[in-house]
Amino acid sequence: MEETHFRAIWLSDIHLGTRSCKAGALLDFLDACDCEYLYLVGDVIDFWKLKRAPYWPQIHSDVIRKVLSKAHAGTIVTFVPGNHDVRHGVSF
Repeated sequence: MEETHFRAIWLSDIHLGTRSCKAGALLDFLDACDCEYLYLVGDVIDFWKLKRAPYWPQIHSDVIRKVLSKAHAGTIVTFVPGNHDVRHGVSF
């Protein structure tokens, strides 16, 4: 399958670490797309929910690995933390 190329992709409110996260759909999207710039703009990992009810299936790690793979392949990844990305005053 040929990848669709975009100059930039903006993603927000992913909420990895929650049962309502659509990680499978996101992984399919990232597999099907190539981009020069990937902007992760807030609430990528939901530390609020993770603290109360830990939930981290393998597919959530697969999403992180896919983002890192794109970065290693030359995509410029920019992360802007949201309020759910901060845990004890420190953002990842």
